[in-house]
Order: sequence, then structure tokens, then C-alpha cells
Amino acid sequence: MSVFPHRRRQFAVCWLTIAILATSSLIRPEPAAAQLTSQQQNQSALAILSQPDWQTRLDLFQLILAQRGITVTRSGDDVLNQPDQSIIILVGDLERVPTALRLQLRSFVQRGGALLAASDLEASLPGLFSIRPGPVQVNDSRLQYEGFADCPRVTRLNSSHELTVGVAELVANRCGWIDTLSQQVGFAAGVADLPRDAKALRGDPSGKSLIVTVQSDQSRFGRMAVIADHSLLISGMLLHGDNAIFAVNLVNWLCQGRRRQALILVHGDPIQGGELQLSPDSFPPDLANTPPNLDDISQLPEESLLEFANNFVTGLEEANLPNELATGYFESLQRPYYFRLLYLIAAALVAIWLLRQFFRRAAEQPRPFERLSGPLSQQRVQSMINSDDYRIAAREMARHLFRELTGSEAARDWPMAYRELTIAGSIPQKFSVARNLKHLRRLATGTESAWLSRRRFLRLAGVIDQLQALHANGKLAVRSTGSQ
Repeated sequence: MSVFPHRRRQFAVCWLTIAILATSSLIRPEPAAAQLTSQQQNQSALAILSQPDWQTRLDLFQLILAQRGITVTRSGDDVLNQPDQSIIILVGDLERVPTALRLQLRSFVQRGGALLAASDLEASLPGLFSIRPGPVQVNDSRLQYEGFADCPRVTRLNSSHELTVGVAELVANRCGWIDTLSQQVGFAAGVADLPRDAKALRGDPSGKSLIVTVQSDQSRFGRMAVIADHSLLISGMLLHGDNAIFAVNLVNWLCQGRRRQALILVHGDPIQGGELQLSPDSFPPDLANTPPNLDDISQLPEESLLEFANNFVTGLEEANLPNELATGYFESLQRPYYFRLLYLIAAALVAIWLLRQFFRRAAEQPRPFERLSGPLSQQRVQSMINSDDYRIAAREMARHLFRELTGSEAARDWPMAYRELTIAGSIPQKFSVARNLKHLRRLATGTESAWLSRRRFLRLAGVIDQLQALHANGKLAVRSTGSQ
């Protein structure tokens, strides 16, 4: 609905505001120095009511925060540096929250910070949660607040949760629903679920959560509340149902610990204007400068490189960055897009396999082994192959090749460079032959100790056969010392 239902007179709102603050004091008393006097409360309420757009603002919610001694700050650095004393409240379009702050929210909660995120718009905070937009509607007239289908009465509440103490029903206004919630932040608990007959233009909100909370498994007071309807926090909607009692409970829950300040962002901007002041020491530096040259890094001493590598790996482990990126991304995906991505990956893998099969050359049948005339008999080579010892067999075959080329048993007489060979054919063929001989010489002299698979052994056997054929046809020879 475009207009808030059942508007109250200004003096009634004033007294309701005072009642909210008084209720908060009874539930969680604070030192007298942190409380507003009755006269100050009346003046604050009257100042709020004098604003033409008071119903759509967070003034009453801020008054509840102020009654608990929470001051509003505009500095993102202060709240991130003191998470156990701070609250971050994100309202409205969460996609407009600065990226530098979004990346720190999960760490903020795990280090003891309190986070409240409320929005009825499409939102996704990787590694935390995602929200599907409404408006959610109900057909049952008993669940329609004052006859409005898009203002559902939410009565499916978790009676054992701190946020629902004294709450019989919540009145939502064109709300969405929580689609995904990360289980890696801590222990999740549902607070309020939408009616079972709830519907939406896109998606199925039936029975989905409207409000959930998460308590960190790494910090006693680290916590997060997610609400798929930020209108539950605005002044006009606190007048309906038990929304005001819920707001008081929510503030008390967020303030547990030593909270003293709150950063409130509406559509990504501080509620009181000004800068967010995110410190460059806490976030990735500006990458506009020229990155270091790899050649420069290669000139560093080995001990410095080792220390750099250890620090880099340790930093990655502490930040848990790969896991956060991977798990956070997939958890934040909506279910239809998640399956589409899986199908796309499967199709890409099948396409790659088909292309490889299409371009793969027909497998060459290996020639039968001929009896070697060298000191190693064919029977021993065959026994090595049968025992999967391909490296030794390949080494003996390579040595036999060089004995045929040079007529010498001494490895020092075996050719090492291209200039020592006479090769017929095109330039690419010459370089290919020289490269193969260079590799085979390392294998024959024992400087090549890499493990050899059967497939690679058969390939090397084919290369040796080709080189022997070139030598037999006079197209490959070793230059004599006098001809060099």
C-alpha cells in the first residue's frame, strides 16, 4: 500500500513514543546518565512529528537507540576498529552499501560486532545472506491488515526468541523474504515466518523467513539480524501491531555487550550525511599505480622470497579468502540461477571433451619391439615394461640409440648441441630432431629422473624409432671432430 494504514493523531504518537522508551527502560535498565529525561523525550517526539515525512524515517527507532546510550556515528573506521562496541545498521537498498564495507561485514560480526540489515529490495551480501523482493501478498482476509493484501499479519513467531517477547503479531508492508542464509557465520535462528498462503509475482514466499538472527560462533556478542522489510523500522509502521515492542526488543538484543555507537546507512549513505571514512589500512590499496615487475622480484635473495611467500600464504589462511569467495558466492545465488550455473558448467565440460575427441589424432599403434643388439637383451627390456619400470627401459633404449649414432659407449662422445649434428630436412624438422635428441641424451645420461608413464614411454619409443630410421636412411648423423 502506498499510504500507511490507520494514521494516528500527533499527540497519540507522542505518548506512544514515550511509552516505547519507558518500556525499554523497564526491560533493560541503564545508568541514569545514559537516559533521556521525560522533558527531553517529549521535545524529541514533538520535533519528529513536526517533520512532514516523519512516517518514512527512522527517528523513533533512533530514539530507542539513544535511550540505550547509543550515539550515531558517521565514521566507518570507528565501528570497524571497535566491533565489540559498535552496531552497523543497513536499511533500504543494500546493493548501494560501499563495497569496502560489504567485504568487512562478516569479519565485523565474527569479531564481536552487531549487524542489522533490513530491506524489501533485491539484495545479496556474499557470505552472509540474500533477500528476494516482494511485495508479498496474502489472500486470507484474516491475515490482511485493515484489508490490505500487501500488508500481511505475521503471527508465525518463534516464541522462545528474545525478539518476540511480548509480541503477538507483526505488521509488514510490501515485504520480501530471506532466500539464503550462510551457515558459516554462526548459529542461525528463525524469528518470524511469512504466512503459508503468501504469494508474490516472482518466486514462492510461502512459509519463508521474514526475520532471522545469527549469533557468531567465534565471539560471544557477535550477532546479525536480517529483516526482509525495512518498513518495520520506520516511524509510521511502529504504530501498528506489536511492531514497537519488536523494535524495543531488537535494540536490546543488538545492544548486548558494551555497545556505545551505531553506524546507520540508508540506501548506502550515512543517515546524517557526511563521509564514511574507510581507512586504506583496512582495505586493499589503490591498484592504479604500476605493479612491481616480476623481473625485479626474481632478483631478490632466496631468503627474502621465502619469507615473502610464507607471509603471503599465512595471510591467505588467516583471511580464509578463497573459501569465503567460493562459498559466499554460491550461497548468495538464488536457486534458479544456481542450477543454471551448474548446467552451464556441465555443458562446457562436455563441449571441451567433444572438441578434444574431435581434434585428437588417431592413436598410433606402437611398433613391436625389435631385439636390441646392445648389452641389454630384449627379454630384460620386456621384463622392465611388464613391471611398470618404464624409466629404466626408456633410458636403455636411449643409450642404444646414441651408441648407434656415435659408435661409442662413452657418454662424452654423444652429441649435446645442434651444431654437432647433421640433419636433413626442413628447418622445423631439424629443430624437432635436435630437441628430441637433447631430451633423450638427458634420459640416457641419468640427468632426467622424472617419473615416466606408460603413455609417455610409448611416445618416446616412437620417437626413438623415427630417429633410428633417419639414421639408417642417412638423414641423421653426428659430425666428426674435423668437420666441426
